Amino acid sequence: MKLNPTYSPDDINFIHDEAQIFVESILNHLDDNITPTLGDDGKYHYVYLTINKINGFFYIGKKTVSDDLKKRQGVNARLKLALKHYLGSGIRIQQAISQYGENNFLRFVLKFFKSSEDAFEMEAQMVDEITLRKFAIDLKCMYNIITGGRWGRIVTGK
Repeated sequence: MKLNPTYSPDDINFIHDEAQIFVESILNHLDDNITPTLGDDGKYHYVYLTINKINGFFYIGKKTVSDDLKKRQGVNARLKLALKHYLGSGIRIQQAISQYGENNFLRFVLKFFKSSEDAFEMEAQMVDEITLRKFAIDLKCMYNIITGGRWGRIVTGK
């Protein structure tokens, strides 16, 4: 199963050069052969990057996928659904999906992790205060509004 779309700079209309450099630096380090890895707790944990193809705005998040006993869906079926449709749950990314439509976004799985904590740690490293200040506050091209990790916090423009 191919998890990530093929990326071409022509696929995305970046309105900020700095955002394009940042996003492409992430994409250039992607593992083309990434495969889902089940965590030690029987769940899938991954960090992903979602990009708006219209303006190059982006979102970095962490997702955990588990089975749904009420719907009788196993963890593998739920992962397939998440990989097909899940673009992020933050307020700004949800507003953008409503505004631009799901088809105008690309989502890249960056890495799978053995634990939720490991995934939160990577998200925290990628969505730190400096990154938020630069891309979400100054350039206004990042959909994240809080730092990554388990205990994300709001960053102000000051």
